[in-house]
Amino acid sequence: MKHIGAEDLSKPEDSVDRGITIAFLLALCQTFDLYKVTTGEVLRDFIIPLTSGSRCRFVELEAIQKSGVVGRATTFICHCNKAEFGVLVAALCDGGADLTRRVWVDIFTVRQWPSSKSDLHFEKVIEQCTSFMVICPSVKEVRKMKYSNVFSRQFPVEAKVQVPFFRIWCLYEKENEILNVFSRQFPVEAKAQIPFFRIWCLYEIFYAAIYNKPIVMKCGSFLHISFESDVGMLYNLSHTIDVDQAEATVPSDRDMIFDKILSFEGGMAGLNGKVKGVIWGAWTTCRHPELICASCGDAAAMNFVRERAKEYFAIAAAGGFVAVLEDLLLWDGNLIHSHKSQNGLTALQCAAEGGHLNCLQWLVEKGTNTTEKNWYGMTALQLATRHGHEACREYLLSIGSTEFDSALARCIV
Repeated sequence: MKHIGAEDLSKPEDSVDRGITIAFLLALCQTFDLYKVTTGEVLRDFIIPLTSGSRCRFVELEAIQKSGVVGRATTFICHCNKAEFGVLVAALCDGGADLTRRVWVDIFTVRQWPSSKSDLHFEKVIEQCTSFMVICPSVKEVRKMKYSNVFSRQFPVEAKVQVPFFRIWCLYEKENEILNVFSRQFPVEAKAQIPFFRIWCLYEIFYAAIYNKPIVMKCGSFLHISFESDVGMLYNLSHTIDVDQAEATVPSDRDMIFDKILSFEGGMAGLNGKVKGVIWGAWTTCRHPELICASCGDAAAMNFVRERAKEYFAIAAAGGFVAVLEDLLLWDGNLIHSHKSQNGLTALQCAAEGGHLNCLQWLVEKGTNTTEKNWYGMTALQLATRHGHEACREYLLSIGSTEFDSALARCIV
């Protein structure tokens, strides 16, 4: 255990060994009834008082060290302190997760007292973890957004039916408020609970993308003793997210992180596309929590998914879970040949729709059909174009998909 005044000689890469089991977080939540308090309140009223005497990290407390719950983390957790702690715990347990899996949650692993900055090199932890999870609570203001077309109030019906642009859903209406999709106006209280509007979350996602880690997302609420996904919020968020609205407590943090993001392929727009893909993948996979667990490396969940390989192959592509796809293809080599999901999409089309470039490239390398159409006659290229995934579109064009298909998709809304 660290003592007051002790010099912290740890290196940034050491932090990955401060993961804590999901079982411990569940027991903590149940024992102290922390379900309905925010994660920030757990930090303020529980972790800081417990570590005030030694000024150590929570995971370095003697009792915690002796318990055996601390060890190498495999899943990095991205979250907001304004969200309920119960949502975080329920999301981690959802789908029959392996409760012995260790996760990296900053309030437990980062020293909350003045120390060296080694704890803040989150990229070193992300690089060594095998998966990355974003946890977002259900936010009523986002879930209840409604669709409205602002242009329809200004043009004759006979003109509107001939112009494709008049079919764009451009406004979201929440109760008596009009929310402009293009300016992406989110209420302050909503933004405070959504990780994508937290500048350090973008920093974490940026590195998860750089290191090609599977990024999964859980969005929902704690209901009774389980996690309930918020499908409506995921759908609305996927169409309105704009990471340029991310905020920071310290203005210089925002400038520093945005400078890093500019080096990402496609810059801010490229990262926004990545985030949209994460949200879209969460919307597609949220009814299959065992698939999320499998993508995080849980053996029992992976066995469950293998036994239903035909059902899960395209869905795994929708989440961008290449490791799961590799496993399933070893299980059944015929899955690559245009097996379709329940909604009529091939794995390639699912990957294109979600903007998962690495997944798209893997499927093409394995010999999947790039010209197959879904039930509505759309190819993977058309889906990538329609959803604004420029990197996927350019890749598909580079391997022979036609610009005509891409141009046609722009007319379909």
